Amino acid sequence: MTRRLAAQIGFIIGLFVACIMFEGGRDGVLWFWRDWFPGATAPAYAYLFTAPFGWLPYPANFALFAGLSAICVMWACQRFGITWLIILTPPVLSLLWLGQLEALVVLGAVLAAEVGQGDRAAVWAGPAWLLLMAKPTVGIGLALWLLWRLWKQDGAVAVWVPAVVVIAALLLTLVLWGSWGADWLHVMTHFDEPLSHDNFGGWPYGAILLLLLALPGVSPKKQPALIAALTFFLVPYTRIYHLTPLLVLAGSPLLIGVTWLATALGVFYKAPLYMLWLPGLVLAFVLWRVNGRGQTWRFQRAI
Repeated sequence: MTRRLAAQIGFIIGLFVACIMFEGGRDGVLWFWRDWFPGATAPAYAYLFTAPFGWLPYPANFALFAGLSAICVMWACQRFGITWLIILTPPVLSLLWLGQLEALVVLGAVLAAEVGQGDRAAVWAGPAWLLLMAKPTVGIGLALWLLWRLWKQDGAVAVWVPAVVVIAALLLTLVLWGSWGADWLHVMTHFDEPLSHDNFGGWPYGAILLLLLALPGVSPKKQPALIAALTFFLVPYTRIYHLTPLLVLAGSPLLIGVTWLATALGVFYKAPLYMLWLPGLVLAFVLWRVNGRGQTWRFQRAI
């Protein structure tokens, strides 16, 4: 057993113990470890992944969900060749403790990387799209990038094959929970949360950042980290755990210190709109790596 694997196992065991001893998983209990319901902020197909955890008693469901979320993040870090210590950043720790869904988006990014591996595209593209869109406010940019990449790679046929998986999942949600689309769209289009030190809703002003995709040397196909970073500024509200997929895709140990410093300033000193400049720092780092250093992201190496 390697020291890395031993450390990861130790982290998972410690996480299980913490979940059993302390009361966490608030968001999971209230929002996700149950059947879909009117007023939910996640689409019904996300509940195909989360509702079964409601069959278990608390805190067993909390410990299991947090443990599997941590494993998803660790696996993604190994797949993309980055340090697994990204899991110790405030965004990842907060999603583990609250029972949030960003680990599903991370898992979707891993499966999206498999799309580029020959004939496995048809196998992984459908599940990857569902996982990326389990939290549309976080994964919609990568989901659209995946569709574009499939279309460019093999044409319309490559899109229709995974569409069968997506349609089957949508039909299953209609059987289980009835017509849910109109209610969910109403919730998402009428979401009204005021700006605060820990919330920055970038839409529609953040759309101007899409011009960054036209910078010389920046290709949306080759830079999913940039797509993930820009998505963060195009949603109606933000939370710190929304940054998790971006941190995994950006893949730099420097961001561990950056996120802790920014979070400490924002939380303890109520820095104005730290949820604006925290992702702004990550976006600046992404652009520096793309243009200033001319390096290729590890995610791209994986595909």
